Amino acid sequence: MTIPSRNQELSVTPTGVYLNLPAEKYHADPSLSASGIKAMGASPQTYWYQFFDPNRVDESDTPAKVLGRAIHKMVLEGDEAFHIAYAVEPHPQDYPGCLQGVDALRTKCEELGLKKSGTLEEMSNRILDIDPECILWPVIKSRFQASMVGSDKEVISGETYKQSQRASKAINANDSARSAFMGGLPEVSVFWKTSDGVPMKSRFDYLKPHALVDLKTFSNSNGIPVDSAVVHAVTKYQYSIQAYVYLQAAAAAKQLIQNGCVYGDDSNALQQFARVKDDPRFFFVFLETGPAMNVLVREFTQSQANLMSLVWEKGKRTSERAIQVWANCMNNFGPNQPWIMNQPVRPFMDEEFPLWAV
Repeated sequence: MTIPSRNQELSVTPTGVYLNLPAEKYHADPSLSASGIKAMGASPQTYWYQFFDPNRVDESDTPAKVLGRAIHKMVLEGDEAFHIAYAVEPHPQDYPGCLQGVDALRTKCEELGLKKSGTLEEMSNRILDIDPECILWPVIKSRFQASMVGSDKEVISGETYKQSQRASKAINANDSARSAFMGGLPEVSVFWKTSDGVPMKSRFDYLKPHALVDLKTFSNSNGIPVDSAVVHAVTKYQYSIQAYVYLQAAAAAKQLIQNGCVYGDDSNALQQFARVKDDPRFFFVFLETGPAMNVLVREFTQSQANLMSLVWEKGKRTSERAIQVWANCMNNFGPNQPWIMNQPVRPFMDEEFPLWAV
């Protein structure tokens, strides 16, 4: 089935492999992704409100997501790239002895025999005229704000920066994790279409000639064994969907590379990847957020002992079903009206309930 004309209402990125594509441009593209498939699994209406509703709430700046993005930038691209993308907001604790607040500046003015009235800026200027070495928090803050005018850097807290640095050190202290992020390319975006014409997209955290690597943060507030904690994360966040979709993206990427559909500076690693006939191996690098920052590297395999992995198979079935439903909804509704499905009345069935409930 080819997606009909309603799909033409979507302005999607041309199919290809993109290097150095800004994250905001990737996320702005309306193609279906692993995240979208998860939303489709809840309901088509859930998907529409998350991805197409023009009045949807932007939830990209939650503290957890800000920290996750910062950690990814630091770990995947390094300190130099991090500081190109981010500006660390100053804090008074970073400047021992700095004077802040009206009372502190008035006291300093009195010590120097200066007039104590006026705004913080006016008092600061008087103090610096007499004592240029004086550390004044209003001046530090004002200079930082001025430096951000016209800048496209994302401003983060000092704590987020420290957490990102700790994350990078934790990854580099783990032999398997450190090697996972060597010899390849970070943040590789792939846009392709299924055989039925559904526009798809994926963004590999790290692409190597024989492997795909994805960095995941997880929390373990209950203090369970970390291996169990990452299994819980895989289950809760349906990472099997991502593994399946990424391998479909990898197959599409190889063909696109061979056809010359590469945007950005091409590289030897990309060409090596395209020449490998076998499916790449897929690894999750798990990083615990918080004080401990445990690091685990786990491979997601399609089969175990020559038998198809049940978890992998579930991800495959869920993805294929969601892609089909997405195509039907796009055909019936298009992107500009809610995907509201009229569900018929159905009785509860025993098999719908967990064993402990029956």
